[in-house]
Amino acid sequence: MYKLFRDMVLALNYLHNELGTRYVHSDFKPDNILAIMDPEDFDHHRIPEEPIFKLADFSRMTPWPTPAGEQPKAFVGTPEYAPPLTDQIAPVHTSADIWGLGATLQFMALGRCPTESRAAFIQRRKAEGKSFPATNEEWREGYWRDRIPVVFRPLNVPAKPYGVCLAHWYAQLWTPVEDRPRASYLAAEVIPHMDEMVERLKLQRLKELSQDE
Repeated sequence: MYKLFRDMVLALNYLHNELGTRYVHSDFKPDNILAIMDPEDFDHHRIPEEPIFKLADFSRMTPWPTPAGEQPKAFVGTPEYAPPLTDQIAPVHTSADIWGLGATLQFMALGRCPTESRAAFIQRRKAEGKSFPATNEEWREGYWRDRIPVVFRPLNVPAKPYGVCLAHWYAQLWTPVEDRPRASYLAAEVIPHMDEMVERLKLQRLKELSQDE
């Protein structure tokens, strides 16, 4: 999780700040992250303990701010990893990717889609006197996927204690757009913490392995 966070912060900072033109990925989600082997790791018959994570699928990438003479574009990514509706209007801002990183970390850490549960969604819609999807087919329709909100869930649940550092920075990704950290800030402030934790966890892992032997 620390390595994933680290590598994706670097990827977003590159897109947002290091290409001359600033770009919004506009579809940040787990399906668009690749985990590859270290080129110096020649044992390709096992899953690496420390993979290299890379961002992929730039088909929806959008320049920000909108170039002169072009029509501003709204958010066009996957609803389950979309920022709040107020953040989706044109022109989509780089902060949408930061929200997507938070939603992705939640999915990777907790193993559940970062949206309101079906039961909670139905209960709320009933209380509001509104309709709701009744079949699996309806749940998959774009109309409903756009209306089921993404929700914040803490990472540090008893079954999976990820630590104070990761939980703190993860929570920052879900703040309102005016307070949400930018990729450049995360790269400067988060990367040193992530590198330190990765090294610490590697040493802990080596210690555990030596004890097992």
